[in-house]
Amino acid sequence: MVNNPKAYIKIKLLEKAYSLISTRAYTQKKLTYKLKAYLYKLPKKTKLDIKLEDAEIKSIILEVITELENQQLLDDLKYAIDFVEELIRKMYGKFYIINKLKERGISNGYIETAFNTNNFDEISIIRDYISTHPHKVNLQDKQKSVRHLTSRGFQYNNIDTVLQEYSLN
Repeated sequence: MVNNPKAYIKIKLLEKAYSLISTRAYTQKKLTYKLKAYLYKLPKKTKLDIKLEDAEIKSIILEVITELENQQLLDDLKYAIDFVEELIRKMYGKFYIINKLKERGISNGYIETAFNTNNFDEISIIRDYISTHPHKVNLQDKQKSVRHLTSRGFQYNNIDTVLQEYSLN
């Protein structure tokens, strides 16, 4: 029998968290989800009968998350900045990127900071996308081009501006 079940669970969750973040970056939301899933499997793996209330579980997970943040191993702002940079490189629009960041639990303030840090210019990204993927954007069929570019998260007014530039040339 474990003398202090809360301390034991915290140690196990920290071990799991270190293991997870050693392979890739996580947001607070995703890591919390992973730790909860691990915690519910823990009694079966260890064959220990440890029962804690949901409030105690949330408290322990919050302690683990806070400890990782203090060690600078978990940082939602850095995650957001890196993620925005990656999707800009892959030529996605602002709406798509914002949606993906919100799915990952990133706050609006961090999202705004990430865009400002990366000097986001959607019009130049659309131009680059059209020049590197001419087979995906049919300049003769404007509706089809608009649908394709909006599906990548670009704003309609920016798409229209760029397509008008191409039609004038």
